[in-house]
Amino acid sequence: MTIIITETRNPTPNRHWDYSATFKDYEGGDIQGLGITPEAAKEHLLEQSRCDTCGDIHYPEPVPRACATGDGN
Repeated sequence: MTIIITETRNPTPNRHWDYSATFKDYEGGDIQGLGITPEAAKEHLLEQSRCDTCGDIHYPEPVPRACATGDGN
């Protein structure tokens, strides 16, 4: 999984979105991470991608049925 980090050129005094992180195959509307530093943006992206059931990051694969249902199968 390749992550692309870019500087947003944020014109506001709020530094919380100075950097953006997306997965290589990003299309409009997909999740993206934002942060004060490149590392913070990457971590924000990965946290949004983390499976609520098992804690793994399944991206770009679909969430396995076991994680989707929580039944372990």
